[in-house]
This record gives sequence, C-alpha cells and structure tokens, in this order.
Amino acid sequence: MPRRKPSEEEKRRMWSAISKAAMDYHDHHQERGLGVLIAEDAGVKPQSVSEWKSLITAPSDKVLMRLASKYGVSATELAGEESPVHEGLATDEALRLAGELTSTVTKAALPEGSVEQFSAVMDKAHELILQGKGEDEAYGILFRYALAIREQSPQSE
Repeated sequence: MPRRKPSEEEKRRMWSAISKAAMDYHDHHQERGLGVLIAEDAGVKPQSVSEWKSLITAPSDKVLMRLASKYGVSATELAGEESPVHEGLATDEALRLAGELTSTVTKAALPEGSVEQFSAVMDKAHELILQGKGEDEAYGILFRYALAIREQSPQSE
C-alpha cells in the first residue's frame, strides 16, 4: 500500500535525515555537491534530489530503502520518523535477520524457486525488518508473499 503524501514538515524532516546520513556516509562536511552524491546513491537524477531538497516532492519508499541500505540506517529514520522496534539496528544485523527469514520461508514455500524469486523475498524481508516488524510478524507476511509468488509463476515440469 503506498504511503500518503507527506506534509511539508515531513518532507523537511526527511530531507534533513537523508542529507545527514549522506554526509556521515561520505564524510562530506558541506551541502555543496551533496545532491549529486545522493542522486548516485539513490539511482535517481540530480533533479529529483533537488526537488526533495526544495520540498516539492519526497523520495519513494523504494528509494528510501535503497538509501537506508547504502547509508546503514533504517528507512524509517530516513523518513524522519522514529523506528518503534528496531531503532538503531545495524544494517548488517538487519540483513542477517532478513537472510535467515528468507532462507526459512523459501525452503518451505519456494523449494524450487528461482534466483529472482529468492531475491524478491529477500528484498521484502529486509524491508519488513527495517520497518520494525518483529520476526514472527515478518515471517507470516513473508510466507504469504512467497506463496503468492509461487502461485504467479508458471508451473515447472
């Protein structure tokens, strides 16, 4: 489900969090040139980053996830919010937990799954962990997600 359109204040907090994380990551101590670095890290055009900075638009959830993974922070933090469960969870720890969940779910729901299917489940697992979902809740969501992937794939011989 897409998130609602952020208010100007939410956009301001989001830009502040993204620029701080980017400065910390790149050891960059001035805002000049930062937009180009963020654009490269996010996989978007510099114009998009300029619109974030000017509070015209906000990055998508997918872009926030990409930046969070790159900068070693949670997507919730980059969205300018506090993470209720996994605040401060290191990216390595989030990835480890996402990997464990992915392995368990794909063995049960996608034993003959493709690399693309495994990657989709892993991306979803990482997203859920960064959203602050607990292991049990994330497992349930992932299991249903993997079953839906299996149902959508063509039957293999």
